[in-house]
Amino acid sequence: MLRGCRRTVLAAVAVASCLALACGGPGGVSEEAAPATDSSTGSSTDASDAPQRVVSLSPNVTEILFALGVGDRVVGVDDYSTHPPETAGLTRLGGYLDPDLEGIVALDPDLAVLLAAQGELADDLEALGVPTLRVDNQDLEDVEASMVTLGERLGVPQAGRELAAGFAAALAPRPLPGPPRRVMIVAGRTPGRLGEVLVAGPDSYPYELAGRLGADNVFADLGNRYATVGAEEIVARAPGVVVEMAPERLDAAAKEARAEEWRELLGPEVVVAVLDGPETLVPGPRLPSVYDRLEAALR
Repeated sequence: MLRGCRRTVLAAVAVASCLALACGGPGGVSEEAAPATDSSTGSSTDASDAPQRVVSLSPNVTEILFALGVGDRVVGVDDYSTHPPETAGLTRLGGYLDPDLEGIVALDPDLAVLLAAQGELADDLEALGVPTLRVDNQDLEDVEASMVTLGERLGVPQAGRELAAGFAAALAPRPLPGPPRRVMIVAGRTPGRLGEVLVAGPDSYPYELAGRLGADNVFADLGNRYATVGAEEIVARAPGVVVEMAPERLDAAAKEARAEEWRELLGPEVVVAVLDGPETLVPGPRLPSVYDRLEAALR
């Protein structure tokens, strides 16, 4: 049986433990994310009035801020923001489920950037005098729009438009020749176990990336962007290609071990590609490199 995510999958899936927190366990219901919301007046900010002390509570937002050239204004980040390397010295402010309100307020930020689904946290911060901006990251269009929104709010609108345009161009459709590959995209699992596997469904960015390469997602009929499925359901769907997105860096032996688990379940003819690295599960400026690797895998 298919079981929906408890929470909308968030950019905080930078590591496997964060993926589990963001999606929750089986049997929950996904949330509908709110549109981007700015507590300030107006959608664009003059450079002279732009926020100078910014808190980011999502890895993809953190990466966008640095890509916009305003990383020097970031004073605190969530626990899962690990890129670029400059984030190493920043104050850590908890995760999606356990944000450190006191820590945020102590930094005296003039803007906290949250995900669209974090409306309750935004209300709490507003009550404490911290201006907030919420952006979405559920699909590629959301990510592109957030680049523009953040550029406007931080007083660098041209940089935002250029970053979004480059992102869109790099992710343009590249249909592969031949019949469509029947693909299953794995967004999370425990190595050595195939009983509960988080797979990507419709309108998720991994599904969109594969679709732009002409692939057919065997879980295109999911009721949520992501869902946890069991081994029997996977066998019944009979994917010809398994793409496993692993947030950690893996050596060749570890990748082969994971691939062998899939071959044991689905047969020796199944093609397995393990795309490793935190960027695979952070919908931000590094997704074009993931797209390139996905294309190579599907070829």
